[in-house]
Amino acid sequence: MCHDFISQSLVCACVHGHAKQNKGADYIGIDLGTSAVKLLLMEGNGKIVRVTSREYPLYFPHPGWSQQNPEDWYKQSMDGLCELLDGIDKSQVAGI
Repeated sequence: MCHDFISQSLVCACVHGHAKQNKGADYIGIDLGTSAVKLLLMEGNGKIVRVTSREYPLYFPHPGWSQQNPEDWYKQSMDGLCELLDGIDKSQVAGI
């Protein structure tokens, strides 16, 4: 499953520097915002290859209160990464 790859292989490789480091390397940008997570895949030269976004809800349990569930952030981030990397050579991802 894509989530297993993302959480175990890609993140470990990027954090520990095991991804290929070369001019053809790709990089992932993640922006966790108020209403959505936005993700992009960028080549080492700065060219944006792909962009995706996944929304998550705000909860209003009481008047004047606004809450979010971190599990929503995680799920939408993982789903967005799977979409972003579909058909991409993941061994070329050098950093997040």
